[in-house]
Amino acid sequence: MSESKRKPVVGIVPTKPPKPYDDGVNRYALAIRSAGAQPYLLPVTDDVGAYETIFPHMDGFLLTGGKDIDPVRYGDTEDDPSVTDHLPGREELEHLILCYSDEFDVPLMGICRGMQMLNIFYGGSLHLDLATQTKLQANFANHFQTTPFSEPSHHVSLDPQGRLARILQTQDAQVNSMHHQGIFKLAPELKAAAYDDQGLIEAIEHPGKPFTIGVQWHPEFLGTRSSMNLLFERFVDACQEESLHKKEKRANIAIDRVHTGFVWPQVSFIDRQPKIKDLS
Repeated sequence: MSESKRKPVVGIVPTKPPKPYDDGVNRYALAIRSAGAQPYLLPVTDDVGAYETIFPHMDGFLLTGGKDIDPVRYGDTEDDPSVTDHLPGREELEHLILCYSDEFDVPLMGICRGMQMLNIFYGGSLHLDLATQTKLQANFANHFQTTPFSEPSHHVSLDPQGRLARILQTQDAQVNSMHHQGIFKLAPELKAAAYDDQGLIEAIEHPGKPFTIGVQWHPEFLGTRSSMNLLFERFVDACQEESLHKKEKRANIAIDRVHTGFVWPQVSFIDRQPKIKDLS
């Protein structure tokens, strides 16, 4: 297969290791495959060398839904019984992916928890529980629908100037909802791309990146709806662009990850390609 015909490869973060092949991950993979890319389920490992080998072959990354992120990661030490058990290994994989995506402009999409991780990475924070916290003096209850996830449960308004609105070709959408946390403080580098009717941020995007978008809803369950198909298709288009023209800049990158005792490890990237001296 020629490079121009090669399907881009999207690295998918597993939702709940060590059993990654659950129905949720399969649904993400199906959505990626239907949009024209090849899904690749990423391992969760402490071996950074494994990611040095894998990441250069990825044309994009998908951060999936799942259990809550440790509140310590975004500076919240409040004890809330609604916060589910967190997965440190998964959190550090996502952090490494976000460092890599940010450094090399690799396309990235975050869904539900993945959107929340995106916000945390760039300096934002979360409501620990929408039903019990009232920091914005709004009623954020009932964000985990009891109806089938393939059916929308509430309305969102999209920023008409945002990239997401252009992708979905609408300023209004009906979405599903299966989360109990949400964005409290929006990260400074990010822009809110959609809100629900009570003012809760439902989508974010990085205006300085080729494709870095997060949505609070689960578009993989809404695949029969044309606008949600467009979201995956435009993401895969961005991954195809990465595959064709941009991967060479990160082909020989070493990853240095140091656990310093801070909330997140320090991550840096080293170009192992020897520089050719100018002898002219």
